[in-house]
Amino acid sequence: MGKKTPSPPAAPDPFATAAAQTGSNVQTGIANSIMGNANEITPWGNVNYNQIGSHNVDGYNVPQWQRTTTLSPDQKYLYDQQTNLGARLNDLATNQTSRLTSHLSNPVNTDGLPDGGENRARVEKALLDRINPQLDRNRETLRTQLENQGFQLGSEGFNQGMDEANRARNDAMLAVTAAGGTEAQLASQIRERALQERLAMRNQPINEITALMAGGQVNVPQFSPFRGGTAPSARRCVGKISSPGSSRLTSTAIT
Repeated sequence: MGKKTPSPPAAPDPFATAAAQTGSNVQTGIANSIMGNANEITPWGNVNYNQIGSHNVDGYNVPQWQRTTTLSPDQKYLYDQQTNLGARLNDLATNQTSRLTSHLSNPVNTDGLPDGGENRARVEKALLDRINPQLDRNRETLRTQLENQGFQLGSEGFNQGMDEANRARNDAMLAVTAAGGTEAQLASQIRERALQERLAMRNQPINEITALMAGGQVNVPQFSPFRGGTAPSARRCVGKISSPGSSRLTSTAIT
């Protein structure tokens, strides 16, 4: 008589296994959160973590933490000073903005700034008024000399002599034009500098308000951030016997 084949062991309940694994993951996440967020004691102040309750998440009690930052007396004094100063600077900046309404409503005034074109014309006219009479006298003197020397009007010698006077006039005109250009360039540089000064004066109230607003910011000492625990979800499996007398399982994942 043959030996009786023992019955295969009962397959584990996949739901129970998954539930146990999830509970273990939750406890591990809670433990990691506690261990990763130790209270801090620093020269700038303290950070303390206290449990103030819990939340039920899928049947598990997950603790709720409160993080409390307490500055040291010296840092608290500085913080209060900065807060008070910041409030005053911000109030001052706010009050100053009322000036900008009328200040910016008026366009930039360019009255009285040097004009390069006008200066050039003025310089050229002044120079021409000065040299033209002398050029005319020189031309008439040369004409008289040529006639006295026997050169008749329209002759080759007369024309060559008068060309010298014409060249002198042309050279003088070129010198006047160059002087006018130099004066116009100088006037443009003076105008640019004067315009920049007026623009700087226009922007000064805005710069002052911006500086006041920047000074009104309050800085707080930085401490370590909170590190939350994580609890990965377990995968639950539904198993079934693949064939009679076999203990091999095939599984289908259930999320």
